Amino acid sequence: MTAMDRLSVSCVRMLLAAALAAGLAACADESPAPAPPSRPTFTAGFLAGSPDTVEVTLEDRQPIEKAELLAPDGTTLAADRVSTDRTITREDQDGFGIGVTAEGGSSDPVHTDVGVSLPLFGTAQPSPAEFYASRALIRIPDMAAYRAGWQRWKLRLLLGSPTGTERNVELPAPRPPGE
Repeated sequence: MTAMDRLSVSCVRMLLAAALAAGLAACADESPAPAPPSRPTFTAGFLAGSPDTVEVTLEDRQPIEKAELLAPDGTTLAADRVSTDRTITREDQDGFGIGVTAEGGSSDPVHTDVGVSLPLFGTAQPSPAEFYASRALIRIPDMAAYRAGWQRWKLRLLLGSPTGTERNVELPAPRPPGE
């Protein structure tokens, strides 16, 4: 191996080490942390024109699968109806990338290429994300009992699906109309 070949191999090694270090640093910044459970956007109140029906609305990454009112004595009132609309939105992702290529062998000269990709004009690449707008209606057959102790009642929602990740959310029950 000539002095020029040794110098080329040394340069290639330095370039590869520098590119690898830069790539690892970039990957460390880009690796997404596990997403915490999203905090739902939630409203609960009584349906206009139906003073005995609780209306629950929720915007979240998971739909309402089951909704119920839990009385202080443990009795549950299940939702008469749950409806869900799915929305797909786009989220931006960083489009930075780095690549290194080395070609050659013992008899051929070694050729190296280092490439960096950056999004044009600072634009990022979109990725789809799903959100759900869910609505549940729960009818209360004994409004007198509800009014007497509504502060101790709870709304219990099951979010997700049996084939995915499910989670329970417990929230305070809404104030009765006129209270």
